[in-house]
Amino acid sequence: MEKTYHRVRLPSCRLIAATTWLAVGFLFVATLIAYAGSFSVPLIFDDWVTILHNPNLRKVWPIWSAFSPPESTGVGGRPVANLSFVLNYALTGESMAGFHAVNLAIHFLAGWTLFAIVRRTLGRRDGDDRVFDPTWVALAAAAFWTLQPLQTQSVTYVSQRTELLLGLFYFLTFYGFIRWTETPSWRWHAFTIGACLAGMASKEGMVTAPVVVFLYDGVFVAGSIAEAARRRWRFHASLAVTWILLALLMGGLRGRGVGFGLGMDALSYLLTECGAVVRYFSLTLWPWPLVFDYGTDLGGVGAAQIGSAVALSLGAAATLWALWRRPALGFLGAWFFITLAPTSSIVPIPLQPISENRVYVPAAAVMVAVAVGIHAWLGRRGMPVTAGIVLAMIALTFARNRDYRSEISIWADTVAKRPTSSRAHNNLGQVLQAAGKLQAAKSGVRDRAAIEAQLRRRARQSRRRPR
Repeated sequence: MEKTYHRVRLPSCRLIAATTWLAVGFLFVATLIAYAGSFSVPLIFDDWVTILHNPNLRKVWPIWSAFSPPESTGVGGRPVANLSFVLNYALTGESMAGFHAVNLAIHFLAGWTLFAIVRRTLGRRDGDDRVFDPTWVALAAAAFWTLQPLQTQSVTYVSQRTELLLGLFYFLTFYGFIRWTETPSWRWHAFTIGACLAGMASKEGMVTAPVVVFLYDGVFVAGSIAEAARRRWRFHASLAVTWILLALLMGGLRGRGVGFGLGMDALSYLLTECGAVVRYFSLTLWPWPLVFDYGTDLGGVGAAQIGSAVALSLGAAATLWALWRRPALGFLGAWFFITLAPTSSIVPIPLQPISENRVYVPAAAVMVAVAVGIHAWLGRRGMPVTAGIVLAMIALTFARNRDYRSEISIWADTVAKRPTSSRAHNNLGQVLQAAGKLQAAKSGVRDRAAIEAQLRRRARQSRRRPR
């Protein structure tokens, strides 16, 4: 029998493809505008060790040397991240614009992948765009996440490329699994395993990926955790095997100041991190004030930390309830908590107990929830609201990147926001002294505006002096 084709489907497919590419193009342009000021940002803090003083950075061959970075650096035990810096240096030399361009490209690709994940997930709802418009909601979620000012810590601070690669490979693992469930083949299986392995070799937070993918299967594909285990236990077992690579790479963690027995006991760290997680969540919704380095002077454990622990316990209970009654919403809550767990409870980092870059992947869950909530509440009438949020995020991210324009400006901003941080004061003093501003370094000025005004005044005075 001769096959018949419905002509109406062809324009529909073309329209969907055109809409998708327009969405991706908008995401690219918006990201480029938001981070336009980041290309001139100089080396900051750990960048000096990770890039300038990394002995493996300047030799591409033999290639295995790139996979053996010094354990005491930020790329120690993270060979894929180190390889990216090696190749970056081979292509662009010491040009910081080149390093920032690669960081931004990785960030955009991660946002694009998140867009694809959300669109395909919502597309499983039998195509009923009266409930959700998959492309529109996916674009909103990806834009909220990509343009979120909180992400500048990971994108503009070059050393945090490890976080960017973690996010990209985390999302690619998700995407590969989704495509494998749609079209089971060894190619998509291999793609998913490869992305997960690359993520394990980029940063330790990838350890949660097999768990979250398994949970995604139970909620969105199989219909239950038990059914996911019954149908696809071989696939999930093969994904869990990637933990072996991570275990082999984690041997030098203590050399990077990670682990117990380094000045903080387990209970104190756990309570401190309760406050940190509450702060992370609030910053995803209201990204102010953003702090480059929180230091270690966080005060003792008190009522605030205990209150945060209670709040997190309630949040965890609500997530478990939602997984039972509203699985899709519960999955987003579980994603947020699970992806934060390695650095917030399991593996302590006493030298940096709070760091905004750790919200890079968890923030995606919150931004997806916000995008879905706006669309569920307002439908297509929510487009102006979404557009307003996106424009505000672009402006705030652009403004935040101005704080990174020099080492002096970012440390002055940090001192102004964390006046009790001895590390911030010390680093500000060092960069002022290195810049020849010895008097400013000695003055102990805490206000960023006062410091910058003092530097501008000295610059005007130096121009007036006869040569």
